[in-house]
Amino acid sequence: MRQVDPVFASTHDRATVAALLGIKASDVSDEGLIQTVSTGRKGNLPFESGVASYCERRHSTVTQ
Repeated sequence: MRQVDPVFASTHDRATVAALLGIKASDVSDEGLIQTVSTGRKGNLPFESGVASYCERRHSTVTQ
């Protein structure tokens, strides 16, 4: 069996992710990117489109 290579997509703002999780932005580590990564099983993650939708409603941006 072969695993599909990961596809690195959108990066997400810490404050936006923190708001989605109901925590303070300072509780989210700043040591790396928060990024959507596909492992070839599109649509299997329930939160996959949540960050983009949340950003759109808040007139924020999601970088691709």
